[in-house]
Amino acid sequence: MRQIRQKSIATRHAPRTTHHAHWLLLLCISLLLAGCGERGFNRKAMLQGIVDEIILPNHALFVARSAELETAVRALHADPTDANLANAQAAWKTTVDAWSGVQLFDMGQINRDFMHPAIDRIPPNIDGIEQSINDGQSLSMERVNSFGSNKKGLPTLEYLLFLPDLTDQRRLEYTLATAEVLAQNAADLETAWRDYADDFVSAELDNQNTNSSISMLVNEIVRRLEIIMGLGLGQPLGLNIQTDGEAHPETLFSPYAGYTEERLLHQLISVQTVLDGGIDDYLDYLNLTPVEEQPLSERLDNAIAEAIVLTGQLDDLERRVVEDRESAEAAYAAIREVAILTRVDLTSQLGVLLTFSDADGD
Repeated sequence: MRQIRQKSIATRHAPRTTHHAHWLLLLCISLLLAGCGERGFNRKAMLQGIVDEIILPNHALFVARSAELETAVRALHADPTDANLANAQAAWKTTVDAWSGVQLFDMGQINRDFMHPAIDRIPPNIDGIEQSINDGQSLSMERVNSFGSNKKGLPTLEYLLFLPDLTDQRRLEYTLATAEVLAQNAADLETAWRDYADDFVSAELDNQNTNSSISMLVNEIVRRLEIIMGLGLGQPLGLNIQTDGEAHPETLFSPYAGYTEERLLHQLISVQTVLDGGIDDYLDYLNLTPVEEQPLSERLDNAIAEAIVLTGQLDDLERRVVEDRESAEAAYAAIREVAILTRVDLTSQLGVLLTFSDADGD
């Protein structure tokens, strides 16, 4: 992707006619591109590449990691030792890492079928989980699968695995059934995406059509960044309008495993991967940046790289949001810059309409 970009940058700095004439010409070209699909830039090929090289492999990895987690929890259920608990906790973390590469693709038929909430709905319903453990009824896979989304999935497994009571057989049964349901839901999600992939690529319409693949993909990029910024860091720091200005470490994505910074980091990397998977070249092809400005593709590259570096330095985030706010606020500001570039500049240059409200209200 970088070689194509360098060629586009060189073209961008070639001699121009007058500034107004240049922008009029670009406007006409962009309007033509919006209605002509593959003419000049093969948008279907870009989407096919994103499906084949990112979406489907990421879902396959999530299936594999979920199966490994189920195996580790099954071993813990059969022999509840500290060593088996540590293995199950480690398997949960690698599964969450793989899930971070999948979360971005909750769109189209996948979204309409509400497949993601059953896998990851934050926060878990602790009172409901404890009630189910203590009610004496069956804790089979079938019954846990019938529970609401906030009583199963990755957050529920985090609660059960990182606040464990290895002497409580009922808790172990709930943990195993939840891991079994997660593995099945992961497999079902991969199958659904494989069935939907051709339709996703074929929905190569005017970018302003909210059903177009590019529109859905860009909306999910913006939405994910808003969630990372607003709910991932803004809410724990008290920086968004939904909080009172005080730190709220209890609202971190992963309060029991202390794994919030890793979740945020992997989600940012997922966004970066999709942008580098063809969106950057599409931006360079449209070439809508005035000659005196840095191309949006480069600005996005630099901004998200900075956000990834700063987020990767946020170890012990629960303490930082209270005692070492400067580093956490710096990461928040860097993520906010990426969110603004996507929400304003990216959607503008691609002619995409946003279909949701931002997550933090600012």
